[in-house]
Amino acid sequence: MIKPKASVLKMSPYHPPIEGRAKYMRLDFNENLMGPTKKLENFKIDREFFSIYPEYGDFKKKLAIYYAQKEETLLPTNGADEGIKIVVDTYVDKGDEVILIEPTFPMFCVYAEIAGAKIKRVSYEKDFSFPIEKVLKLISKKTRLIVFANPNNPTGTLVEKRDVERILKQAKNTIVLVDEAYGKFSKQTCRDLIKTHDNLIVATSFSKVFGLAGLRLGVLFSQKKNIEYLSSVRSPYSVNSLAVKIGMIALDDPTYVDRYVQEVIQERKRLAEFFTRKKIYCHEGFANFILIKPDHSDKLYEFLKEKGILIRKVALKGYVRITIGRKDQMDTLIRCLEKFYE
Repeated sequence: MIKPKASVLKMSPYHPPIEGRAKYMRLDFNENLMGPTKKLENFKIDREFFSIYPEYGDFKKKLAIYYAQKEETLLPTNGADEGIKIVVDTYVDKGDEVILIEPTFPMFCVYAEIAGAKIKRVSYEKDFSFPIEKVLKLISKKTRLIVFANPNNPTGTLVEKRDVERILKQAKNTIVLVDEAYGKFSKQTCRDLIKTHDNLIVATSFSKVFGLAGLRLGVLFSQKKNIEYLSSVRSPYSVNSLAVKIGMIALDDPTYVDRYVQEVIQERKRLAEFFTRKKIYCHEGFANFILIKPDHSDKLYEFLKEKGILIRKVALKGYVRITIGRKDQMDTLIRCLEKFYE
């Protein structure tokens, strides 16, 4: 048996529990439970379409308009996951320092480990606020990449834009990657900072607000020269034609996305208020989920699973994460929770 390189042998693989979920109410993976735009209900495509390599020109034009960016400052990717990997592959060599703020999206660490990076870890504060001063103190001449999700998963933490700017200014010779997969729910973005900071890269995803998790579609934003570097690393046809076609349809229906975001924010608040009334610690955050620390979290997990509802255990002892769904789904969840806490 030929062994892989040393950095792969040292790492712990990420194994998301993704099988057999279709029969459940899926409040575990932060998917859009309203589904994508209804404009796809009568979607049809010619058979010949699948025999042609993808073209990205029209899609990039729509992305530029939707996100208020220039075409040369964006790069479509095969999900935000590929975007993150491309950034690491482009800028991080073996032994380079990478700063991670944990707990967070596991793939940040996976890709850094594969690259053989030296990872410096910072923990979110006990109240899940962003440890800005600790991050600033860790930045050194050897720091090659700083990466964080904004809002963060699983804590829902929002990093204020002024703190992002502090990091960018102190780490002028360091790439700062901000993953805004959940950015729409917080109504904040750092994309406008790209114009004045050549060390900033912003990633986003069509998996959450657009409801297209199954198509694997994402976008990187940065200054033109950085996008050129990233483009040279990305596989030329990594984003498939069907994802591009459906992504363009989704971009044509922004009001659908806005309605979904507004419903999530309303239902997130309602669910947080429920747990507060029950005197259960709840961190509402700024994404499409909440984080709770109930007594007997394992029992709650199993009870809800028996009722046909999936929630997510996270890398924080005693905590579980609950995705916010439609109003009717949250009604069902709350009824089940009432029974559990009788």
